[in-house]
Amino acid sequence: MDKKKNSTWIIVLALIILIVATFFVVKGWKEKNVNDLADRLSQLDIPVVEIKIISEQPFQIEITLQSASEDGDATVDDLWNLVMALRQANLASRIGLHLDSYSIHLIDIYGKTILKDTA
Repeated sequence: MDKKKNSTWIIVLALIILIVATFFVVKGWKEKNVNDLADRLSQLDIPVVEIKIISEQPFQIEITLQSASEDGDATVDDLWNLVMALRQANLASRIGLHLDSYSIHLIDIYGKTILKDTA
């Protein structure tokens, strides 16, 4: 009887360790892919302020872009950067970063939101 209890506890403990290890591996994989997205945007000279994970399940991120605008109006360059960020997020989602949704914020030099787009 004691051997049966011991083996049950060993199996339960092994399952708990497996679940926790899987959680950390998936979390690290998602953070790496978000960092890769940030690197791709910076290589395209897109002025990224930050990319943060909003929710793990469903997986949602928020991309914040910097505008050079002082008056709260978006410029043509801002719209181009927004389109390129949308494109890169869609591409990242197709090649491995499973995004359930993402939002892109465009902020002016004072930190006020000019545009917000959610996909």
